[in-house]
Amino acid sequence: MEGGIQKTVRVSEWAGGYTEAFAKAIILGAERTLKNRGFDNTSVKRVYYGDDGDATDEELLGKAVDEERFMDADHDRLPPEHWPEIPPEHADKVENIPEDVREAVRIAHNRLGHPDSKTLVRMMKLGGAVEAAVTYGKYYNCSTCEARRAPSRLSAASGSLRPFGFNRSIYVDLKYYKDAEKKKYVALSAVDAGTSYQLVVPLKTRRTDYVAHKFIKHWINHYGVPDVIYHDQGGEFQKHFVQVLENFSIQSKVTAAHAGWQLAVGERAGGIHGTIARAIIYEHVVKGPRQMALALAAATNAKNSLLKRNGYTPEQAVFGKPTSWPGSALNDDDHLRISAMSQEGEVARATAMRISAMRAFLRLDAKDKLKRALTRSLPAANRTREHLPGSLIYFWEPTVGKPRGARDPGRWRGPGTI
Repeated sequence: MEGGIQKTVRVSEWAGGYTEAFAKAIILGAERTLKNRGFDNTSVKRVYYGDDGDATDEELLGKAVDEERFMDADHDRLPPEHWPEIPPEHADKVENIPEDVREAVRIAHNRLGHPDSKTLVRMMKLGGAVEAAVTYGKYYNCSTCEARRAPSRLSAASGSLRPFGFNRSIYVDLKYYKDAEKKKYVALSAVDAGTSYQLVVPLKTRRTDYVAHKFIKHWINHYGVPDVIYHDQGGEFQKHFVQVLENFSIQSKVTAAHAGWQLAVGERAGGIHGTIARAIIYEHVVKGPRQMALALAAATNAKNSLLKRNGYTPEQAVFGKPTSWPGSALNDDDHLRISAMSQEGEVARATAMRISAMRAFLRLDAKDKLKRALTRSLPAANRTREHLPGSLIYFWEPTVGKPRGARDPGRWRGPGTI
């Protein structure tokens, strides 16, 4: 080691070498160990650093590398068409840009937080960068950005097959809400996959025995024992909750960590319920546990009475008829309830919350349909798709004997099963 002891220690250029006395001691120790283990001393050959065995001087000189073979670092550089950061079709446009300019652009791109190419080019132009740097930034393809880039067209995230019938597959999860004072509340959400019927129960604690008690009280006591329950790896669904499932012989399926799509039915239903609940909380300034329970119930009723699947709402699929609420004086003959709605109190507040929940759901439904209509792209004319047996398709039926030059009056028919 060289230098002082404090803050000036640096590695010597001879660090890693051994003194002659230390090297001899190692050799003697190795010979002594081999003798103790029955090896003959004649079988041990002394080899020192720099000794190449029986090689002659001519052989050693033949292994030397000519001085002419040493070249600069840019000599073995790949041709532009093989540069990973430049698309092959644009390699000729950046071929003459110096390496220091390319390196400066790459450093700037990384330190600016990996902006897209348009943003990077605009920033370089505003900063007065040279034309070569702007050109390279225009065609620069960062591997980190490519790894993080989302696909241009997202496939449908909904399952093609869902179970039919009520109380066969139940998705349970915990959902979190905040009131007008930003106080957090937790609730147990249970969604039936066959009918989309949802139940949301406010919780005072996340203890596993309390969650299991609420599930028995609000689901099993009313609707019976389900066939299968899907839940995540949360601690609230362990111990006592697992014991309840075993006592009722309920099959449980646990989703993998960081795999929210395996609980997609519950997550999607919880997202819709949360959107409706936030609209109610904001409009009516909901505060406290009692008002939060009323707001969550109004959101649940709105979702179960308006969401349709296969032509039926969840409450129609479960109960056989829609729930009757005092919402309009034109279609409600109960004058007592109508008169109560016009008064101040819990009935009027609950009615107002239900109306707000229905309005929020309809607004969300219209927004979602409009978004799908605007983002849906027409299929490519020359693109062929593979249709597996059992797939539902629409097919074009042309008209036989169509006159030449006349427009084909055929039409799309279906759906048909392959």
